[in-house]
Amino acid sequence: MITIEDVLSAAKEGKVISKGRNWVSYEGKSSKNDMQFMVIEMSDPTSLPLSFWEEIMKFGKVKHPNVVNLIGTLCMSSGKRGFLVYDYSSKEKTLSDILSSLSWERRRKIAVGIAKALKFLHCHCSSFVLVGEVSPEIVLVEDAKGVPRLKVSPSEMACMDFKGDIFSPYLAPEAKKMKEVSEKSAIYGLGVILIELLSGRRSMDTEAGNGMHQNIVEWAQYCYSDCHVDTWIDPVMIKGGDASSSSNQNDIVETMNLALHCTATDPKARPCASEVLTALVAVHTNATPTFC
Repeated sequence: MITIEDVLSAAKEGKVISKGRNWVSYEGKSSKNDMQFMVIEMSDPTSLPLSFWEEIMKFGKVKHPNVVNLIGTLCMSSGKRGFLVYDYSSKEKTLSDILSSLSWERRRKIAVGIAKALKFLHCHCSSFVLVGEVSPEIVLVEDAKGVPRLKVSPSEMACMDFKGDIFSPYLAPEAKKMKEVSEKSAIYGLGVILIELLSGRRSMDTEAGNGMHQNIVEWAQYCYSDCHVDTWIDPVMIKGGDASSSSNQNDIVETMNLALHCTATDPKARPCASEVLTALVAVHTNATPTFC
């Protein structure tokens, strides 16, 4: 059982899990039964329309192994503080925290898990669920073998978070221009994550292109077309041994090809989530991947 005092205490103690432009997530624990949870404090809930809280009721019914479950909400009477409460384990970390230590096989499984989450949300949920910006900060992974889970928000909150900054490397070009997120802009973010998983580079890494490229996507395009795989693959995977075989290197090259399709400038040229999942599975099984 989680009480109002538990939620407020979690935000006050400030054990931060991750941050967005208009929210901060904290780790919390029930004073009644030690149940762990994650609480997201929204910085400006008054900017949300009344329909937001109606959407919350629907959003709480979204259940999938690769999606973090929403288990409660709290809006203070003053209207100045709003909270979303999700299930959580202290063993979970954001993908950005653990990426540099992962094997190729673990990275591949995480990519598949994210694709499964997006396929479910895009194909089986209505517009009340909008992923918004897909980044390593919203991907939670428990220890070395845990199932990756996507932390998503009701559509109104996703739009509120998006409006604060158009310079995120995970935002698609059309999203930056139109200030709107869509299913295809979520695929773009997944593509950037794939590039990070393969190269070990962070999207904001200024060393990725030695000043020659504006962003990590341009750098990846250059590497894929003009460089040997050894020059751009994450050395951690090679040292671990599982990325040194020719078979796995072929899988990595195919996955980079998929990542570049996901980050195509034209959103119509990007595959849908279902096609991304099919392609990732096909790469692993040595089948012929197919996508837009």
